[in-house]
Amino acid sequence: MTNLHTAFAQKSTSLFALGRLLISQGSRRLFNGKIYELIELIGRHHSGDWGLISDEDWQSNDLAMRRGWRILSVYRAAGELVWIITEGDRSATTVLLPDEY
Repeated sequence: MTNLHTAFAQKSTSLFALGRLLISQGSRRLFNGKIYELIELIGRHHSGDWGLISDEDWQSNDLAMRRGWRILSVYRAAGELVWIITEGDRSATTVLLPDEY
């Protein structure tokens, strides 16, 4: 994961620490051979573009970013929803499919 983290860090404007990057089995299958699409979604999450969430959840994420709470982004890739969750303590960020939660 170091290479993914390095590539991502060079591409985005960070608003908070990601911690360790974790990718679920379902997400690995979905992004197999499409690493730049994955980097793009992590970059959006890391820069405050929370994707396909409600206005209320968007405001909640903005507050969570400042208060050190969990942050959730939702995107669509290859026709499937993808979640990216950064833990409140910023120790880890996980990319997963909703049914893997």
